[in-house]
Amino acid sequence: MQFRRITPHQGRVYQALLSYFGRKGCFPSHSTLAIESGVSERTVRNALREARMRGWITWTNKRIGRRQTSNLYQITVSSTYVDEVLNGLRQLKRKSAEISQFFRRQNLPGSPYFHIRQAS
Repeated sequence: MQFRRITPHQGRVYQALLSYFGRKGCFPSHSTLAIESGVSERTVRNALREARMRGWITWTNKRIGRRQTSNLYQITVSSTYVDEVLNGLRQLKRKSAEISQFFRRQNLPGSPYFHIRQAS
């Protein structure tokens, strides 16, 4: 499959799905993911199918008799990769705070803080 960018809707679905993960996986319904991510159930199904095709998640159907009760989702991305991404986000957050502090201290004309102080 050719690599495509993740749409903002897919990103919100993945974020909602990740919020449910625990040690034994997770099993939120499509409607729950749709509500939490602010998209339709069809968008949730498409996003989950895309994540499965990329190899990020797998799922199995849980059944009682002939009736399907839920899907059990599992992350297939390695924990070292997840840790690297989280460390990168922490570093980005720290750098952003440093840059913001720099502009506050300098009060430069290109800074939004310059215009705030000029107005007050």
